[in-house]
Amino acid sequence: MAQRFHNWSFQSGETPLSQIHELIRVTKRWLEPDKRSPVDIVETLVMDRYLRALPYEAKRVISHQRVATATLLVEAVEQYQAAADMLRPPCRQSGVSVPAQPKVCQEPAREEVQFGPDLSPHQLQQAKEVVEGNQDVFSSLPGCTHQVKHEIRTQPGKTVNQKPYRVPEAGKRLIDKEIRKMLKLNVIEESKRVKPHHPGQQAGQISAFL
Repeated sequence: MAQRFHNWSFQSGETPLSQIHELIRVTKRWLEPDKRSPVDIVETLVMDRYLRALPYEAKRVISHQRVATATLLVEAVEQYQAAADMLRPPCRQSGVSVPAQPKVCQEPAREEVQFGPDLSPHQLQQAKEVVEGNQDVFSSLPGCTHQVKHEIRTQPGKTVNQKPYRVPEAGKRLIDKEIRKMLKLNVIEESKRVKPHHPGQQAGQISAFL
């Protein structure tokens, strides 16, 4: 019903009065003011606007979860961002040394990167500008060079811990796909140490330890 509310448009063949009544009817069917409290209605409106303002891919993934409260919606967004951060290329920041990679590919990075077909012209231009400014990172042609070194430096004697968190099902499939792709391309290799079994882990599912 929320979709009908957002898709409503003024029809030139109908009277203005009948159309405002129709919009009121659609709105009431969506928000159910006779059954729900004002607080619940406000939460529904806030969640709807919040979800519609998310980036396209995040909105697509989280919409399928059909979360019932604003708190669960925020948790779903945080979990999606955490999963996306795991797949993001390493950034140059304090404490992390990522030496420059030799550029041996001659084709422009802009031609190698595939942009989503659902991007608006403005979003497409923004994406192209990001790619142009980071041509040493963006490429859909891995394996151009093996001269890569990744070094992470931590403070002596300080243990780095990451609390476990749940990843949405769509995020799990995305992470599993990327890990298998990197294994196939020899970007990473499977650990030889004995891995602890996690309850609920299915056969053939890859575990990632960072």
